Amino acid sequence: MEYTDDPDRVPALLSEHQGWAAMLWKFSPSLRRLVLRMYRFPEARELYVLCVGCQTIAGSFDWKNV
Repeated sequence: MEYTDDPDRVPALLSEHQGWAAMLWKFSPSLRRLVLRMYRFPEARELYVLCVGCQTIAGSFDWKNV
């Protein structure tokens, strides 16, 4: 498992998972924290993106080919 809190590493991680599916995985009722899960079958690995300090959320909660 890989973990990073380096903002400069995030674009590379997202680029590595381009075309995968994503879904809203978990969130706090206040939306102060939410987690996006990126996955692709039959891959054994997944990417979780923790978003902190969110103010609003709108739109779909499940995306394909992101």
